Amino acid sequence: MTSSEQILLETPGIALAGADAFRHTNRHSRSSSYSRRARFAVVSLLSVALLASASAVSGHQQAQAQTWSQTGSLSTGRFGHTSTLLGNGNVLVVGGRICTGSSCTEFSSAELYDRATGLWRTAGDMSVPRHAHVAVRLPNGKVLVAGGFAGTSTWNSAELYDPETGSWSPTGSLAAPRAFAAATLLANGRVLVTGGGTFALNDPSLNSAELYDPATGSWTPAGTMIAHRRIHTATLLADGRVLVASGMGGTFASPALLNGSDIYDPATGSWTPTGRIATARVFHTATLLPNGKVLVTGGSNFTSVIYDSAETYDPAIGQWRAAGNMTTARNSHTATLLLTGKILVVAGFNNEPVNSAQKSVELYDPANRSWTSTADLNVVRGNHAATLLTDGRVLVTGGNGGGSPALTSVEIFDSSSSSAPEITGASVSGKALLVEGHNFDDGAKVYLNDEKQKTSNESATTLLRCKKAGKQIASGVAVRLKVRNSDGTESAEFVFTRPVE
Repeated sequence: MTSSEQILLETPGIALAGADAFRHTNRHSRSSSYSRRARFAVVSLLSVALLASASAVSGHQQAQAQTWSQTGSLSTGRFGHTSTLLGNGNVLVVGGRICTGSSCTEFSSAELYDRATGLWRTAGDMSVPRHAHVAVRLPNGKVLVAGGFAGTSTWNSAELYDPETGSWSPTGSLAAPRAFAAATLLANGRVLVTGGGTFALNDPSLNSAELYDPATGSWTPAGTMIAHRRIHTATLLADGRVLVASGMGGTFASPALLNGSDIYDPATGSWTPTGRIATARVFHTATLLPNGKVLVTGGSNFTSVIYDSAETYDPAIGQWRAAGNMTTARNSHTATLLLTGKILVVAGFNNEPVNSAQKSVELYDPANRSWTSTADLNVVRGNHAATLLTDGRVLVTGGNGGGSPALTSVEIFDSSSSSAPEITGASVSGKALLVEGHNFDDGAKVYLNDEKQKTSNESATTLLRCKKAGKQIASGVAVRLKVRNSDGTESAEFVFTRPVE
């Protein structure tokens, strides 16, 4: 087996046998910002209460840590599949593959997740097995699946899944066979498919693009990208244009990593170059942020290095900017925009040890450009898929790693339990109001009887201080308190009665 064949064996998770391990961990510590005198006053006032509630707080922290729960398992272990949210809130998982040793098998099967029962049922078979394909839900509710490969064959065929009938039907074929391409649903309802190429080691990446029209079921050329690329990302911007970022040119046998990014304008059908990403990468993710910027995370150089770095693209100026480092390097991971506006980055592979599947999870907060760890998955995995459900939870399916050739296990992340602030106690010290709790971020504000107070975070995530709010609360009087984080999440109302002094 050649080195290139070894690399491709379990794509999109790269094989790094014999490569050096690289460490890219960047951990940050936070310290309290209040003065020694204020700290002494706070500790004196709260020490008895904190000691009395220590067991309750410990129990709460344990409950908060359980943000992942296992749900019904797939009938077939698979990785490199697609996962698409349907209009009825259920999830369609399609294709993928399993590898045992040097032998891999691709799947034509599909499965449907029922959000009401948490169980899976079969969703029919495609006309051919597919891996490294694309899948997009169309405005009419059907799901378009196109391209991909199986064995030594790369497909130009496409087909449609109809949730109303539970059936598959053929549609127009791509002009070129494409695996490791990217697909984007445009504002006009058409689908843009970019780049990719065949699975043959010496075949070049493509620079062509095609448009699918659901009204006619046909494909038309969509111009030529500035660079040949595959294993790239394509992101629909807020203004309707599409950002195509990084990826790989050349061939699988002789890859050429790309720093360049291209912009496609559907209004003109034209491609133009834009800012250059600092770190060329493949097997990365790209996510549109609520502020209109695009966050790119992780990835690898295709051979031996996996990245912990992240960058954001600003369409207003056409430039990239560093977005800090994740807590761990990872590729073949997922990144999902939560309803809170934060990005959930899940698992993947890193080099600690070499090409090791992870179960670590972290959150990116665009408001302060920070990374924080959150609860781990129950199972290590990479090459999995993640889908945001209509209720704000995230469904993670399949993948491989940890000695498994392909996983059937499925987990759900409940973002509400990990991000919402919670008030557990309050007290008054002089003129200051002190609010205890959990999950307070740096921009958290206290609301006293629905009026916002000037608030500082005295102890990371657990203690807020309102310098003068205490003088508004008379002894023996009950007031209503709430905490609102910078992402808009709010605590439940907490009624505080100041003791009679």
